[in-house]
Amino acid sequence: MRLALDIAIEEVAKEPGCLRYEVTEDTPEQIVLTEQWESEEALATHGKGSAVQDLNESLSALLAEPVKLERL
Repeated sequence: MRLALDIAIEEVAKEPGCLRYEVTEDTPEQIVLTEQWESEEALATHGKGSAVQDLNESLSALLAEPVKLERL
């Protein structure tokens, strides 16, 4: 699972408007990925991008439950 995240992080970091995209907590129970975007538009574009789609496909078979997103 961590390999899939590392690949996605490398790709997303290159996306326009990405200010921060990194794992900030990694325990056996959960992984916290923190991201920061320059604008709502950059975030929306990211959400539709291939890096997110590829990551979701890679993780879908590995996760006990779906990814939970919390917006702060």
